[in-house]
Amino acid sequence: MNSKGKNTFIAYAFAAAMIWPIVCTAEPNDVNIPEPIKVEAVIDPRVELMSVIFYLAGNEEYNQCRSKLFSRRVDKHFKKYKDHHAVKMAKNLRETRGVSYDTVMGIAVHITDINSCSELVPFEPRPDGLDSRWQISDAREFLKTCRDFVRDTDFNEFLRQNKDMYDVAADRLQQLVDSRAKLDWFDKFFSPKDEIKFNLVISILNGPSGYGPHVKIGDKLQIYCILGAMQIDLFGWGYPSFHQGFLTGIVHEFAHSYCNPIVNKHTSELKNFGEKFYPKVEKQMKSQAYASWQTMMCESLVRACEVRYAYANNGSEQANWVAQYQVSRGFLWTPQLAELLARYEKQRDKYPDFESFMPRVVEFFAAYSSEHD
Repeated sequence: MNSKGKNTFIAYAFAAAMIWPIVCTAEPNDVNIPEPIKVEAVIDPRVELMSVIFYLAGNEEYNQCRSKLFSRRVDKHFKKYKDHHAVKMAKNLRETRGVSYDTVMGIAVHITDINSCSELVPFEPRPDGLDSRWQISDAREFLKTCRDFVRDTDFNEFLRQNKDMYDVAADRLQQLVDSRAKLDWFDKFFSPKDEIKFNLVISILNGPSGYGPHVKIGDKLQIYCILGAMQIDLFGWGYPSFHQGFLTGIVHEFAHSYCNPIVNKHTSELKNFGEKFYPKVEKQMKSQAYASWQTMMCESLVRACEVRYAYANNGSEQANWVAQYQVSRGFLWTPQLAELLARYEKQRDKYPDFESFMPRVVEFFAAYSSEHD
C-alpha cells in the first residue's frame, strides 16, 4: 500500500454515509482473550538500504521524503553513487520488471542483513512473500550489487551518522504504540494458525508511503508495518513525529499480511466483481498506485478490517468516519462489507477463523455486483 492518493471524493463519502449512516454496530461474541501484543518501533537497516537505492534510481514512490534535513543528509552521503551498478540495476528492474512500491520492501525483509545481503529463507522454491516481479536470478544478482553498494558507500557509517534522528523517531513512535495500539485485536479477529511476530519499522526516506510485507521462517510468520514518516517538525527541518491518526496506517499495513493471502486464494471467485468494478474507480485506484483489480480486492478487505478495528477499540463514531473515508478513496462498498464482517464476529462458533468466513465475502461481492449493474 502507498499513501499518495488524493481525497477527491469526500463529498460522495458523506453522501454515502447518509444512505448507510450506521456501520458495524454488532458487538462481537466473546472469544478467548489473547495475550497483549507488544511491538518495538525500530529502524531496519535492510529497509534503509533498499529505500536509498531506489531513491537514487529515481523511483517516484521513494522520492517523497518529507524531511528536508534527512534528504540533505542522504544526498550528501550518496549523491556521488548515483551511477553505482546497484542503482543502475534497480533502474533496469523498474523499467523491465515493474519492481517498485511494495516489491522493493518485500525483498528487504527477505535478506538476513545489509552486509551479506544473503537469503533469509531460500528463494527456491519462491517464498510466499516474495513478489513474482522478482525473477529469482535477477533477485540474486541484485543482492550481490547491494552488498557492493553497502561496502562502496560505507553504508554503515551513514546509519551511524543519523542515529540521532533515528532514535528520536523510534522513541516517538514507541510512545504512540505503547499508549494507543491494541494489536491483540488481530489474533482475536483472525484466529491465525501460525505463530506471528509483529515488526514495526520506521522509514524516514519513504515519506507518506507505507508497506506491509511478510516473510515466513519455519513455523513463524514475520509480518511488517513499514511506516513512512509523513509528519516532520519545524516545517520539515526537524525530526519525525507521530499522532494518533498514524494508528490507522499501522493497522492497515499489518492487516495486509492477514488479508492478502486469503484474497489471493479466492481470486478466481472474485474476478467477475473485480473486472466489472475496477474500471468504474480506476482513476482513483491508480492515483493510489493500485494498478489492478486484484490489488483493489486486497485493499477492499484490509479497509473493511480497519473499520472493524476502529469499532472494537474506538466505538461506532470512529468506525463510521473510517468507513466514510474509505468510500472517499473509491472503495464504495466498504460500509456494507464492514457490516458483513461484524456478522462474522457474532458467529465465531460457526466461523472459527477468518479464512472459514471468506466464502461469505465472495458471496457478498457477487450480490453487490448484481445489485449495482
